[in-house]
Amino acid sequence: MALWVCTALYTGSMLLSSWATQAWQLVVLQGIVCGATGSIMYTPVLMWLNDWWVAKKGLAGGIIFAGAGIGGLIFPFIISSLLSWRGFPWMVRIWAVLAGTTLALSVYLIKPRVPPRKLRSHERGPWLATDGAFLRDPIMLLTLGTSFVSSLSTFPVSLYLATYASNLTPSAFEAEIVVGIYNVASSFGCAFTGWLADIDYPLATTFCGVAGAVAAFASWGLADSLAKVYGFAVLSGFTSQIIASWSGCARDVSGGNPYVGSLVFGVLAGSRGLASIAMPFISEELYRPSDEKESWGRFGFYRMMLFVGVTAAISALGGVALKVVRSRMVKSGRLRA
Repeated sequence: MALWVCTALYTGSMLLSSWATQAWQLVVLQGIVCGATGSIMYTPVLMWLNDWWVAKKGLAGGIIFAGAGIGGLIFPFIISSLLSWRGFPWMVRIWAVLAGTTLALSVYLIKPRVPPRKLRSHERGPWLATDGAFLRDPIMLLTLGTSFVSSLSTFPVSLYLATYASNLTPSAFEAEIVVGIYNVASSFGCAFTGWLADIDYPLATTFCGVAGAVAAFASWGLADSLAKVYGFAVLSGFTSQIIASWSGCARDVSGGNPYVGSLVFGVLAGSRGLASIAMPFISEELYRPSDEKESWGRFGFYRMMLFVGVTAAISALGGVALKVVRSRMVKSGRLRA
């Protein structure tokens, strides 16, 4: 029932926003209501992911998260076409209908593997019965810190890559398509990282960090042509999907409890959300258009490239630490291999 209510609220709020006349109305209707209901609807996806998959949970999660990259490629063109065709109000109304139809179909189809048991009057729900001890787990703390730092290295690229490309071409399309290339690469990267996480998720975490640092320092830092920027977009998009390795942490920390596993995903997603809020302000300070370099760090991106590379390298060290801590916990019997 909650999913149907959220679907109605999301669709109705998006539809109402088409008549908005002030910025605060868009913030409330699209930013807060649509954002909150969309997040609530995403919760069963994470919870039932633990229910349906065990051995291939990372790959399954990676494929699910890959949808964001595909949407990041397709939806900007759809929205731009609708804006040119009918203007903002009708674009939002059409989008509300499309989103509402898709969400309703998804809610109808998605189901848990095992139907939830009805609680008796004196019983507490499984969420309320969770004591929060998982937040003190060393693996949880390491993954949380590593994911936060990795997110700091990821968001500047997605925010400013088109700006960098615009310095190399007069064509707005050639500059903006780099974001689409990045999103497509991220879709494949999610699936690959999830597959690798099923084998060894600390290794997947380390891979994302090392590859991200190499891409920032070598590929982006020396990109003096549009082709090289496109190449960096592929490398960065493919190797920055640490989110697809979270399933391994959820498996180790939850101890088989699907509700704790979902909470692990929620906490990790929250840390990524905090990074997404902070990074636009940090990136603005890092970007200095007047600070021109002749070779490495062109067009005022010297400090941003350095920041991205260093934070990616730190996240790689987090992956190594995660491997060491997990191995010790397995040897001590606190964790199953």
